[in-house]
Amino acid sequence: MTAEATGRAAATAKRDRRRRVAGWSMVAILVAGFVVLGALIRPAGDSTPLSVDNYGMDGARALAQVLGQRGVDVRQTGSFQDAAAAAKPGSTLALVGSGGWSASQLARLARSGADIVIVDGDDTTVMTLTGGTLSTGIDTPTVWNTQNAGGTLIYHTHPFDPHCGDADAKAAGTVAITEYSSGTGDDGLPNGTVTTTGATPGPFTLCYPTAYDPKTSGRTVQAGAVIYAAGSVGGHRVAVLQSPDLVTNAWVAQRGNAALALRALGRHKALTWYLPAAGSHGGGLDLSFGGIVPRRLLWGCLMALVAGLFAAFWLGRRLGPPVPEPLPVHVPASQLTRGLGRLYRRAHARGHAAAALRAAALARIGRTVGIGPEADRATTVARVHAASGRDARLVETTLYGPAPSSDAELTRLARDLDQLEKEVRP
Repeated sequence: MTAEATGRAAATAKRDRRRRVAGWSMVAILVAGFVVLGALIRPAGDSTPLSVDNYGMDGARALAQVLGQRGVDVRQTGSFQDAAAAAKPGSTLALVGSGGWSASQLARLARSGADIVIVDGDDTTVMTLTGGTLSTGIDTPTVWNTQNAGGTLIYHTHPFDPHCGDADAKAAGTVAITEYSSGTGDDGLPNGTVTTTGATPGPFTLCYPTAYDPKTSGRTVQAGAVIYAAGSVGGHRVAVLQSPDLVTNAWVAQRGNAALALRALGRHKALTWYLPAAGSHGGGLDLSFGGIVPRRLLWGCLMALVAGLFAAFWLGRRLGPPVPEPLPVHVPASQLTRGLGRLYRRAHARGHAAAALRAAALARIGRTVGIGPEADRATTVARVHAASGRDARLVETTLYGPAPSSDAELTRLARDLDQLEKEVRP
């Protein structure tokens, strides 16, 4: 190699090294910028508790997704007018949270004919829509902090059995509800209950008794408050899921929570999720890939794709015109043939080896009998049969037969091809 060639090689290597360093530096800058930008982009959904667009611990996104997969059209709204318009016979209206509705608004919803499910409702909502039969339990965390000022409030999940004849509750089985307590003694208070206002529950079936009597603010031997109640009022079904643990992402997967919520809310194909705290969003829950996956993740994937394409463009070789180069070593044809044969043998590629042998034999025989590579199978067999005198079926088997299944068959094929070439006369 001359000094000039050495200098050109060194300059090329230096230029490639600079290009690689600059390219990776640019990629690092782009990735850092995309990470900062992605952190500033607000993810899809919201942070409103019990919202079907909230995929946080206190949201109801998981439950809404499963309902959607089961064919229920889940639509969230924060507008009373939208909720009242959507409430009609053959649909379900979920009143979520404390909406501060007036008596006339609640009466309008009760006359809609839609099945109503109250989720974590206030006392006015529960009493009005149940015809004064049911009332809410106490606000457990608030009462406990008031009664135990300076104490430590802890919580844990507690299983509750249906103990009722309601079909949905029996199918769901045991549910798990948060209990708040001081950690000493039998003073646990369940999160979210309802109780009867009179001596009888009227048209309602009371399920999951907690053995907690809100009138005495403590455990008793009598079943006072319950977690779930359902019945018929004014010709339509009213159910009360007073504990938010039955629908939130954090607890819905516990025991039979999801089963109870799905059966109570999924009785019809249309479900209006009326959550005043969420504002008037309109539209329905987007269960597409883009609606399920957080927008931040989608942006991150897009940024990574752009960065990868830029890096590929920057670091990729620029293809110029072909440059002829002398081969560093001349390999004799015999060595190349033996090397290729060893590769075929190591890979057990008898089919490739047989195809190569037959192709070479056909080319040589074709030149002898005066036919080109474009000749079809029948023409080739006929000309070789006439030139060699060998049986046409043997000629066809030798030139176009199946691939050999063993080394012995491959060796036999090579001998047959060689013998056929010797028998062919121009």
